[in-house]
Amino acid sequence: MRPTVPEPTNGLVLLKKEPGRTSFQALYPVKRLYGNTVGHTGTLDSFAQGLLVVLVGKFTKFNPLFTAFDKVYEADFTFGVETDTLDPTGTVVFEGKTIPDDRVPLLASRWIGPLMQIPPDYSAIHVQGKRASDRVRSGQILDLPARAVTVYSLDVVSWSSPVLTVRIHCSKGTYIRSIARDWGRAAGCGAYVTRLNRLRVGPFDLPEEPMEFKDALWSLNTLGIPVLEVPAESVLPVLNGRDPGVFVPGLDSQTSDRVGLISSQGKLFALVERVLSRWTYLFVDRGRDS
Repeated sequence: MRPTVPEPTNGLVLLKKEPGRTSFQALYPVKRLYGNTVGHTGTLDSFAQGLLVVLVGKFTKFNPLFTAFDKVYEADFTFGVETDTLDPTGTVVFEGKTIPDDRVPLLASRWIGPLMQIPPDYSAIHVQGKRASDRVRSGQILDLPARAVTVYSLDVVSWSSPVLTVRIHCSKGTYIRSIARDWGRAAGCGAYVTRLNRLRVGPFDLPEEPMEFKDALWSLNTLGIPVLEVPAESVLPVLNGRDPGVFVPGLDSQTSDRVGLISSQGKLFALVERVLSRWTYLFVDRGRDS
């Protein structure tokens, strides 16, 4: 029997993924609790660990909003070796001398700011409808184009040759494995990622517990989306999909283009968005039967 889930089930789960499991496998305990109406907002490689933000219920509709967030990672780069996957699961394709101590701070600044970055061949990027990693495993040679990304900060945490520990704050689409590859090649010795831990996604931090459910109202507050209490006489028109701009007093005076609507009991039951001066529904929670 599936455990009873307290209402509301619209919201998100902050999931601490362990190394050695795929992101899909890491979702199993969430699906056991909340059913199949869940979706993650960005995968982690199987060797990696850290934060997965998992959307639950009607919050799955907001996936594009969450996948656009920047990320914070802590990683170990091992110099003197490069693998084909740029991580510990791959085959060694190059070995050289490790990076000299005095070149660590000198090279660190090269990977900060706007960059044109070539993704790893072993990645989930789709090439003509098929993942790049699947094409490489089938023997194809790829020439992936560089993509614009931004590294907002890169801090050297520690250096004990040949392992460099860094903390990186970067934009959506940045591959930490590509930074290690490019750094190693610039140093002439090769490098790959031996440990990767995602600490933050947008405003969400890695939880202390393996899995933390956060309801929709908490999630909106964390995202900086304001909420507006709806008078009792306006709740039914909203639930029936009537024009919120007409039936919700004070909505047009909101400065935010997204607003959560709550009842007098403090329950979030709708989220609306302003598009070309007109309010539209992103979701309406009519209960489990909706």
